[in-house]
Amino acid sequence: MPHAVIAGSGFGGLAAALRLRAKGYEVTVLEKQSQIGGKATVIESGPFQYDAGPTVVTAKVLFEELFQLFGRDPNDYVRFLDVSPWYAFDFPNGKHFHYGPTYEDTLKEIERLFPEDLEGYKQFFKYSKALFHVAYEEYGTVSFDRLLPFLKATPHFLKLRCFENCTKSVSRFFKSPELRQAFSVPPLLVGGNPNNTPALYLLIHYLENKWGIVFPKGGTGALVQALVRLAKEEGIDFVTETAAQKLKTAGDRVTHITTERGEALATDMFVFNGDPMTFYSAFVDAKRQHIKTKLKKNGADLSMGLFVLYFSTKKQYDDVPHHLILFSDPFDLHIEQIFKRPALPTSPNVYLHRPRTTDPDIAPEGTDSFYALVPVPNLKEFQDWSEAEAVMKERTLNFLEERALPGLKESLVDLHVRHPKYFQEKQYCYYGSAFTIQPKLSQSAYFRFTNQLPEFANAFFVGAGTHPGAGLPGVLTSAKILERCL
Repeated sequence: MPHAVIAGSGFGGLAAALRLRAKGYEVTVLEKQSQIGGKATVIESGPFQYDAGPTVVTAKVLFEELFQLFGRDPNDYVRFLDVSPWYAFDFPNGKHFHYGPTYEDTLKEIERLFPEDLEGYKQFFKYSKALFHVAYEEYGTVSFDRLLPFLKATPHFLKLRCFENCTKSVSRFFKSPELRQAFSVPPLLVGGNPNNTPALYLLIHYLENKWGIVFPKGGTGALVQALVRLAKEEGIDFVTETAAQKLKTAGDRVTHITTERGEALATDMFVFNGDPMTFYSAFVDAKRQHIKTKLKKNGADLSMGLFVLYFSTKKQYDDVPHHLILFSDPFDLHIEQIFKRPALPTSPNVYLHRPRTTDPDIAPEGTDSFYALVPVPNLKEFQDWSEAEAVMKERTLNFLEERALPGLKESLVDLHVRHPKYFQEKQYCYYGSAFTIQPKLSQSAYFRFTNQLPEFANAFFVGAGTHPGAGLPGVLTSAKILERCL
């Protein structure tokens, strides 16, 4: 039985492990942390717990496929709860827009608030569906390791104007600035600037409508546990609190992985589930790096960093939806302070996650729990978090109290903070860039780090940094591409 070693146990690593196991590989997964899950770990704090990473599950079919590979019923392992609405958007002018949970619901909401954009939304939906068909269904699992497949796809992408940026593309369909902001958000959820992320990523809108947005009962950590349970039942071996430290090679093949414990694991395939920029800095000498790798590394535009508050309150905020995006004024100033003139956001846009809306059992009775995320510059652009942490904490709590959670600060009973330093030191994100490199045109598809490493015939990337990109659908699809490369 051939042996595969996977470094990293995020969703990409877990999906790769299961797909390789279904193909007959013996699989060993190495994880530096004590918890399995990569960024999708759980913060345990007395009676409270928080999903540390992903909070949005789209394309649940990609998770269900992993159980079906082994003839298992996903419902025996995890229960997906429907989220409604999918997102709520709160604008500085007092308007509140609910998106989903169906196409018809969104139409009614637009007709109520922005009737002048009703026909524009219908056209936008058709456009997103066309993008989904080409970029997801036709080319979503195609490896762009070589130029030819990309050249074959390019005419289709050009026909759909995939290469203009999201902001410009969305503006073609909507008149109201509110809807232009709301439907330009997807790039921020995968680490990109809407002003230079290609419109290709707008396929996310149709993907959400096709499969809905769900939340695992018990949180995203429960989904990790479900996959680990399946993996262990199928004989996959997990080694925690150790990491891959060195590669031993022969010619163009990786033959052994040396761990931090000094073990040398023989392998027929090596899979890295992590940041490619970190990988090349730690594992491959510059003399060994392929010219394609050097071109992608040198001058790479990294994704933004994240400032995240995890907190609980002694009161419940039952009028707050599961996903609430609070826009600041002006919206573009925050974008500029992340990507153009790096600085702490003076008026932050905040993504607020309240899981209790969908899963009432997620927090103790009479309390509430939240996850508030603010995009910030990565550490390459802004490094001094010694004082910035306290500033951003206060700024974010004040913003939340004013816009969504009255009486927040006096009702706090638990609070945890994570910022780019954590993502650099604990998650090995290069310069704390939580989504690896930006999903801009020159760093997408063929121009992103390829699924198969050009330096080694039996080494592969899965996860956010490789094709097709960040976000759970992209991460899980990278494991499907790996399977097709066998």
